[in-house]
Amino acid sequence: MDVFVDTSVIIPAIIESSDSDLVRNFIQTTQYRLIISPLIYHEALYAGTKILLHERCGIESVPAVRNHIRKKGYIDMSDFIDCLNILMKDFTIYPDSKNTTIISHLAAKYHLLSGDALIVATCFEHNIHKLASFDSDFQKVSDISLLLQ
Repeated sequence: MDVFVDTSVIIPAIIESSDSDLVRNFIQTTQYRLIISPLIYHEALYAGTKILLHERCGIESVPAVRNHIRKKGYIDMSDFIDCLNILMKDFTIYPDSKNTTIISHLAAKYHLLSGDALIVATCFEHNIHKLASFDSDFQKVSDISLLLQ
């Protein structure tokens, strides 16, 4: 059986937080096949970059993150990116939904942000009904069982 893994689970698997032990244990011991999509990789890379640039360089704003990356690239994030790429080897990557009608319908029906609606649409297209996430917005979605809440 498959479980779709949200960005909110990927980040504490790599960057230490109060949820890190729970997440790492889940990833290492689960009987589910762990699924992500390109959106999750993108979100994890972006979120991890923002978190670590704040911690390591004191950079807080999105424009400052953008300027730092334009000037220095991802040199300050290479350890994080290496860990993210290693972790991704344990996941199966399914394509994101391209059905904009369903995505917008789910966003409106469940009051979801567009990325979350894309995740739900992707899950439904691939017949996945379990989602590992700390994002309580997914609780509203019928036919999705939330893990790690």
